[in-house]
Amino acid sequence: MNPNIPDLQNIMETEKKMFGKYLVPVAILLIIIGIFGILSPIILSGSSSFQVGSLRSSLPKIR
Repeated sequence: MNPNIPDLQNIMETEKKMFGKYLVPVAILLIIIGIFGILSPIILSGSSSFQVGSLRSSLPKIR
């Protein structure tokens, strides 16, 4: 077992050797998926509140 903590440069070189030319496209794809994952609840909550608001405005007022 190696007690030394690897530095970032060694980790990046090892990953490049393992994945080669696919490293950058896969990283970009994962970033895009992450952004959509973060934004999707915001988009869904905004669209559902719009539908509820439009439904309330179309119903007659009951006292």
